[in-house]
Amino acid sequence: MASAGHLERPTKPGLGVDPIESEVEKTIQYPEELGGELYCESDGSVAAW
Repeated sequence: MASAGHLERPTKPGLGVDPIESEVEKTIQYPEELGGELYCESDGSVAAW
């Protein structure tokens, strides 16, 4: 909450936001791991660790 142009200090742990998990799952994609290589489907890149 804001008062006089300042945010109040949090009283409990956390970021102070409650994400909607179903919306987060729609936008975040986890890369698929392929035997030591990391494949990112969104751009087709491969990182060989």
